[in-house]
Amino acid sequence: MKINRLKLKGWTGVKKGLDLDEIELDLSGLSGLIALSGKNGAGKTTILESLQPYRILASRSKALPWHVYTRDAIKELDFDFQGDNYQTKILIDADSGRQEGYLWKNGESLLDGKVRNYDTYIENLLGSKDLFFSSIFCAQNASKLSDLTTGKLKELFAEFLRLDQYIAYESTTKQCISLLGSQGTVYGSQADNIRDRLGQYDGDLQGKLSRAQAELESANETHARAMQEIVEVDAEIAKAKESIATNSALNSRLMDFGTRISTTEQAIQAEMVDYENRVESVRAGVRTAKNEIHNLSQVLDQKDSIEQAVIRRKELAEKIEIKTDSINAEQRNISDLKDRVREKEKDIAALEPHPDEAKIPLLREQLRNLKAQTSDLDRRDPECSSTICGFIKTALQAERSLPGLEKQLDKAVRFIEGYNEGNEEIAEQATKEKTALQGKEKEASSLVSGLQDLLADHKKEYARLATLTEAQGDLRDALARKEAAKKREKELTAQGLGMKGDHARKVEGLKAELLGLRTTHGEILSQMDTDADAKVERLELGKREAERDKVTWDSRITDWMASIRAIETDITEKAVLEKELVEIESKGSVIQTQVSEWSYLRNALSKDGIRALEIDAVAPSISAYANQILFNTFGPAYSVKLRTQDDEGREVLDILAIEEDGKETMLDDLSGGEKCWSLKALRLAMTLIAKQKSGRQFLSAMADEEDGNLDTENAQNFIRLYRSFMDTGGFESCFFISHRPECVAMADHELLFGNGGISIN
Repeated sequence: MKINRLKLKGWTGVKKGLDLDEIELDLSGLSGLIALSGKNGAGKTTILESLQPYRILASRSKALPWHVYTRDAIKELDFDFQGDNYQTKILIDADSGRQEGYLWKNGESLLDGKVRNYDTYIENLLGSKDLFFSSIFCAQNASKLSDLTTGKLKELFAEFLRLDQYIAYESTTKQCISLLGSQGTVYGSQADNIRDRLGQYDGDLQGKLSRAQAELESANETHARAMQEIVEVDAEIAKAKESIATNSALNSRLMDFGTRISTTEQAIQAEMVDYENRVESVRAGVRTAKNEIHNLSQVLDQKDSIEQAVIRRKELAEKIEIKTDSINAEQRNISDLKDRVREKEKDIAALEPHPDEAKIPLLREQLRNLKAQTSDLDRRDPECSSTICGFIKTALQAERSLPGLEKQLDKAVRFIEGYNEGNEEIAEQATKEKTALQGKEKEASSLVSGLQDLLADHKKEYARLATLTEAQGDLRDALARKEAAKKREKELTAQGLGMKGDHARKVEGLKAELLGLRTTHGEILSQMDTDADAKVERLELGKREAERDKVTWDSRITDWMASIRAIETDITEKAVLEKELVEIESKGSVIQTQVSEWSYLRNALSKDGIRALEIDAVAPSISAYANQILFNTFGPAYSVKLRTQDDEGREVLDILAIEEDGKETMLDDLSGGEKCWSLKALRLAMTLIAKQKSGRQFLSAMADEEDGNLDTENAQNFIRLYRSFMDTGGFESCFFISHRPECVAMADHELLFGNGGISIN
């Protein structure tokens, strides 16, 4: 990868360091060592960490929206990689955190703006972020190789060495083992299920079948006997029914005579009812006539009382009207008294304390304060004659003000007391008047109550006299109506006597006819065989019992036949299950064999198998590249070695330094400079291995102030290490940050940050 152009807009680091909202750098003409220099906080790290297409700043933990300050922030990067030109654009919204990612390859747009697709494309193109920022780009505070665990180092080696296909193969074998294991579990479950089902079958199914067949034969014999018994009973029932047929003709005549007897009895009963209804109608008319005569007699007897009632009722009507008017007048008086009481209550409630009464506590408080200030004069030194001292001056002023304030308070108290006494007199008078009015109201209410009781008595008497007064109009025709009622009573009595004679003659004729019908009915009944029906019933009862026995044995025969079929089915199913169990156990055995084979392959592809062998094989190559970089920089003074097994053959991943005399030393025991160079050489060697294994041609490298803790001489050696790395790995450019003038001077080009911009030298 070779960097051509970088454009940033809306980035906080650029704004703070250079006071620019937007900056664009053309780096296409630069090669060799390129130093980024300038004061701290000038934006060097922001620019350096933007010289890569990933959506992160390597030394910052937060996402890009945290490092911009506008809603339309942009990062554009133009670079060449493996013969193709790439242009990337990342749009960032600082408020919402939303990002979009676009990419063009040789001018052709490839992405739709979705950052997920953008990240996937960049990692497929350049490798993972972990790999990139562990080799090509060394950020501030980047993890040192010596700080990484063995597992983490192996993960880096796996990506360097392109061992991902072995990881994929291992994943495939695990999936196969899982699928086969699931299938084996299914077969095992099926086999267990079949064994459980086989265990449910009776062990002696053939013997059970023989016993069931014997029971069926016995049931068939009993069933045949029941059928013969039913035939015999049917013959006896036929004979009994012949007698019943003879009885049937006689019974038809009996029914006819029974109907005629019933009809005659009903005629007699109907005549009795009709007679009673007609007689009752006559009796009712007689009772009505007698009641009318009685009532009219009473009316005629009360002639004087009715006339007196009319006069009395008229008098009561006048009294009721007078009492009603009196009650209405008293109720209006009560309403007026209640209004006057409410007015007095309002007058009492309207009495309020004088508004100046609230000032009296304030005057008393002021008086107490003046007395307290005046009392301070008692504590003055007798020999003190000063009148200008603030303390004395305040006390003297209070002493002068005291008499006037006492007089003002006394006057206010007397005025309020007088005002309150006037209010109390007014309230007392109003209360007396209210009490007097309430007394009058009570007297009026009592009077109304008495009038209402008297009015109720008058109305009750008035209602009682209504019946008599209403009968006044009947007196004129009462006598004529009484004579008509007596005549009607006599006629109805005569009619009733005639009806009684007709009824007696008719009933006597019907009873004679009924006697003849009953005699003939008895003669027919004596000719019938009365036991025939009972005999048929007894025979049919016996037949039903025989048929129930037949049904019982039918059911038993059906049950035994079903039992025999079920036993035969069990024998067949058991044979099928035994065959199926053999087949499933055979399949399970095949699955177990396949699981064993796939497990062997999985172990071979695991991190302790082929991948470990690959790492063991590449360790010498990494050491060789690192030593070549160190030799080109320092000569034979320094060399390193990666050890993958200890003296006891256990798997390790140690970094050793080799001195000129061949002595091996653990990296942690080296001095700061030697340790720093060795780690950097190993990291750069791993980058070269990654290029070799992956085919990715990175032409630019980046490093952020890795020489900060070194003295001047060692820092310069560190820069020489960069140049040796570039020569060994075929890199065209290496961007690095340094604050040391000696190191910057060793660069081929300088990006100087300051004066509101970046100058390229």
